[in-house]
Amino acid sequence: MREQMIRSTIVGLLVLAATAGADISLKVGGYENSPLIFEGEDGRAAGLYPDVVRAIASEEEWDVEWVFGSWPQCLTRLLEGEIDILPAIAYTERRDSLFDFTEETFLSNWGVVFSSPDERFESILDLDGERVAVLGGDVYYNEFRSLIESFGVECSFQVESSYAEVFDALQHDRADACLMTRLYGTRYGKDYDVRSTAILFCPTELRFAAREGHHEEILGTLDEHLRCLKDDPGSVYYASIKKWLGTEMKTPTPWWLEAGALVAGALILVLVVSYLAVRRKMRNRTTELREEMGDRRRVEEALQESEEKYRKLVEESHDAIYIYHNDHFLFTNEQMSRLTGYSREELSQIRGSELIHPDDRNTVTEMSAQRKREGDTPRVYQARLVRKNGGVRLCEFAVSAITYHGRYAVLGAIRDVTRQTRMERELSRREKLESVGILAGGIAHDFNNFLTGMMGSVSLARMKNDRPEVERLLADVEESARQARGITQQLLTFSRGGEPVRELCDVGKIVSDSAVMALMGSPNTLDLDIDEGLWPAEVDHGQIYQAVSNMVINAEQAMPDGGTVRVSTANMELGEADGLPLDDGSYVRIDIEDDGSGIPDEHIGSIFDPFYSTKEDGSGLGLSTAYSVVRSHDGHITVRSEVGMGTRFSIYVPALPGRGAEVTDAKAEIRKGSGRILVMDDDEMVRNVSCGILDSIGYRTRAVANGEEAVREFEAAIASGNPYDAVILDLTVPGSMGGRQTMQKLTELDPEVAAIVSSGYANDPVMSHYREYGFVAALSKPYSAKEMAEVVGRVLFSEEGPG
Repeated sequence: MREQMIRSTIVGLLVLAATAGADISLKVGGYENSPLIFEGEDGRAAGLYPDVVRAIASEEEWDVEWVFGSWPQCLTRLLEGEIDILPAIAYTERRDSLFDFTEETFLSNWGVVFSSPDERFESILDLDGERVAVLGGDVYYNEFRSLIESFGVECSFQVESSYAEVFDALQHDRADACLMTRLYGTRYGKDYDVRSTAILFCPTELRFAAREGHHEEILGTLDEHLRCLKDDPGSVYYASIKKWLGTEMKTPTPWWLEAGALVAGALILVLVVSYLAVRRKMRNRTTELREEMGDRRRVEEALQESEEKYRKLVEESHDAIYIYHNDHFLFTNEQMSRLTGYSREELSQIRGSELIHPDDRNTVTEMSAQRKREGDTPRVYQARLVRKNGGVRLCEFAVSAITYHGRYAVLGAIRDVTRQTRMERELSRREKLESVGILAGGIAHDFNNFLTGMMGSVSLARMKNDRPEVERLLADVEESARQARGITQQLLTFSRGGEPVRELCDVGKIVSDSAVMALMGSPNTLDLDIDEGLWPAEVDHGQIYQAVSNMVINAEQAMPDGGTVRVSTANMELGEADGLPLDDGSYVRIDIEDDGSGIPDEHIGSIFDPFYSTKEDGSGLGLSTAYSVVRSHDGHITVRSEVGMGTRFSIYVPALPGRGAEVTDAKAEIRKGSGRILVMDDDEMVRNVSCGILDSIGYRTRAVANGEEAVREFEAAIASGNPYDAVILDLTVPGSMGGRQTMQKLTELDPEVAAIVSSGYANDPVMSHYREYGFVAALSKPYSAKEMAEVVGRVLFSEEGPG
């Protein structure tokens, strides 16, 4: 106790001398890592670290400001000097090159893999092909990736911004497993329906860190205080550990006592070893005979135990294991039966080559013969396996030659890689689509602004024209603009992060209209079979129309010498047994079939890639556009093709049985109205056309170029007692306030404002979920006079208004 008091006094004098006359203000980083550190309900920092920091700061008279953010933000702020100290950071050699650390370890921690209760992950190998939720920038995430790479394991990672979100991803089946720290998982794992696995890795030391070359005195002061606090069982350090971790930590044993114990233990060990050696020499002769008599019994028991271990290992393996000789199975495990669908007795009676797909059979047979002759063939290869029920699975075979009961045989293991290969192909395809979308979105937005001016101007001209010959020309121009709008729709389909603007639609009518239009003027015939009781679905009418059109045109192009395109629909209830990567539920299936030359196997995996085409005049966008559309609607496309026989594509779209889709009259007159409307758009041509359309059908308009002008004009109208009945806001205004921010300002002036959002980014989330942002309707560019009049009319004179 006296030694501790002297040491504390020396620490106090050193700190006092180092900071005398200094007024130290520290910015300390914080992130959500409860119970170590988190932001409490009162907005103050809470947890084990804040308790200790406050105690030290109080004694040192430091002025501490806590700056909270995500974990990646904290690391960036520390590197850029926006914060002075970062607690609860794991020490690594790489980080030591970036930051200065305290020498004293605050706590030890390590990584743990958690899973749902029904999963049984016992080792790193079990995670192959699984989805794993992780914290972005976390040291355990980086170490885990290196660890699985060394084992050849491949996982897909879902990166979250906090440990709470990591647990939430596992809880809600967005991940199959998750990475967690031991401290956080122990404290909060009981709040989720998860379990800790036996997969532990990366023990780390949690310390304080500062920017390299800065705050060395502060780190030294923290080291001295931590040593004193750890030496005192009644300190705030141990009290906080008990409070937040629910456990007590023992006071560290003095080094001299540990050293003494080690020396004493070593002496005792030497004495025991010496005693045993002497005793063994004395008893050697006596036990030799007894050992010889027991040798056979022990060998038999060891062999039996070894055989039992290997039998259990083989039977419980996730791989199908077999021993094979002269095209017959001599042994198969239970997983072999589950994979093939045959019982063990049936497998022993059939030829092994019957399980191999006919297209792969010759290759596998030749490899087997060469292995028997020369032994120089690949040990691991892939081939398709045909199950008893006719299903085909892509499998990885690992084989080696052995001697079994004195004769040549093959030991093999089969792993089903169908799902893994499908996921890899799907991921590759999505990455290609997203790279195209970065460029496509911007091009489509600008093009849509031009088309809005063109279509609006043509609509105005048609409204004022009374000459038939001019009407025909204007109609041709408007139809060309509509076709150009279809091109922008294809480009927008590739835009990153977009969603369809959904409404309840008659899918059968969309399919029928699209197929008829796509084959108009074609020498090929159309065989159309639309189910009269087809379920409706919430879809983007334009996108689904475009997808079906692209698929029909693809079928038509596959038959240059003429033929029949068969388009049919059906209602489907899908479940796990159907083997499709879709949730269980109700779907509408759309089949498009041709009698063309078919698609070779080597091309099947690439047909949905952007810009991939085997046709001389093909753009490579048709099928990839359709794929993107269907994927964005939570659907799926399958393809079955046989060279020389034709191809059938099947589109699956989630349906809503029992709901009725509204039917609109496409030939109705342009809807007229009255009232004051404020139009905000940064494009002068769009402003002029929009106001011209509205003025011509009875409205009074005022146009402004940006959000700031819109807010001023709207506020002035309220003050004058003549407010606007509705506003149309452009979503994106470069260099100024756009529609979303303007809407927030207008809502403060009038909570009941009737605002319509308009944009060339038709797949922007605000356009898809406009009501969540306060808007009452959405108007996608480009639009005609009729489309604009319909939207404004519904807002002012129907249920879509704000009141």
